[in-house]
Amino acid sequence: MRAALRRMRQRWFPSLLGVLQVALGTGAVVALLSGLLPTLRATEGPNVFTASYRGVPKSAEGGGGLQGFAIGPFFQAGDANLLRREAPSVARASILASASMVAVEVENQPFLVGAVSAVEPDYFAMLELEPVAGSLFGAAEMEQGAAVAVVSEPVARQIFGGASQAVGQEMKLLSREESGALQGRRSMLAPGQESFPPAAAVRIIGVYQQPAQAAVAIFGLDPQVLVPLGWVETAVGVGGDDGVRNPAEMKHLGPFGGSEGAQLFFTAQPGQELAAQRQVEQILTPLLAQREAQSPRRPGGPELVWRLEIAQGGSSAALRQSLVTSIALLGGMAFVAVVVGGVAVLTASLVNLAYESRAIGLHRALGAGRGRVMRQVLGESMLLAGIGGLAGLVMAWPIQWLIKPLLPGPPFFPELQGLHPLAAVSGLLLAVAVGLLAGLYPGWLASRLQPTEAFREPA
Repeated sequence: MRAALRRMRQRWFPSLLGVLQVALGTGAVVALLSGLLPTLRATEGPNVFTASYRGVPKSAEGGGGLQGFAIGPFFQAGDANLLRREAPSVARASILASASMVAVEVENQPFLVGAVSAVEPDYFAMLELEPVAGSLFGAAEMEQGAAVAVVSEPVARQIFGGASQAVGQEMKLLSREESGALQGRRSMLAPGQESFPPAAAVRIIGVYQQPAQAAVAIFGLDPQVLVPLGWVETAVGVGGDDGVRNPAEMKHLGPFGGSEGAQLFFTAQPGQELAAQRQVEQILTPLLAQREAQSPRRPGGPELVWRLEIAQGGSSAALRQSLVTSIALLGGMAFVAVVVGGVAVLTASLVNLAYESRAIGLHRALGAGRGRVMRQVLGESMLLAGIGGLAGLVMAWPIQWLIKPLLPGPPFFPELQGLHPLAAVSGLLLAVAVGLLAGLYPGWLASRLQPTEAFREPA
């Protein structure tokens, strides 16, 4: 190794060029892998199926490629129980009735949260939500229609200063109309409505920690306050005698104007995913005509044709593929940089071979075999590339910050947390492998060099 380092110092320019080019390519690969590996874990997530009723304009029916013009809030509280009872392959199920951008009030001080959702207890198990303080609501709270809530850890930290401080506190959920007014939006009061619907008070019984994959699994929606669906259903009711909701007569419960949801989540028994999808489709499809008739049509709106759609894993699979594709493009450019570095190592090895031909001939004359000469040249090229790989680990950190604007942000791509150990090891092994490949041709030439040719004076 000392002799190899001495030769690299003697012909420092080609050696330095090879080291820098390998370092640049290795650093880019390590930087990308350090972001990609946590992202792949984040999008693996629980295998949750998402059912939704989607409508397309009647004129576009059969056009192909249109993934739904609208999502109808047609799921009712009893649908999840129906699946659990009638679909043997379904393990858990819950609908999601959500209101986005809701203002909440704590001690007369308003705060804005991304979404307030009414769910069933199965929702926690499906998305692997775990309490960090207090407890999650269960079947008893659902049956009693208890006015309780659990909040996410970030909300507890922002509003109350921590998870333990949030448990036992009272929170008021303001109506959508009042939330919109606090955000400066135009009045959303219905004709003849003179004041905002009353707020709904809930008692916080727990704080939950939500894995990164949970937000991904439900199409990017990140509920920050969860309440029992039974509470909403008990307080709001089911509308008029004909089952059709009249907005002017509709009861309100804070941000909820009904207990219907636009999405239904379910998981399958182990190994019964396909059977679960078929059973859910057979159960929910016949309900579509009835739900569509109960939904008032917007005046002047397009006539929609509704259908049931079931997606496996929510948007996890699509998001995972999108992330892998985008990073693969950047990774391809980084790999090209590594290949260019390998060419530089090849050039440096050929330069060293030209200058060391007499020394190699002397070794051959003293009995060194072709294999030994080959290993010597390969060792030098791998050493050169290995030094470039170590330098690349140092360069990976600033490269991460350079490529950060090209990558999607949280929650779909994690904040930069430094180099991933597996990425660092992979980058270093890649650099050494490039050095090995780059040294094959010079090593082959050196091993075939005869002593008589090495000592021959040029004409």
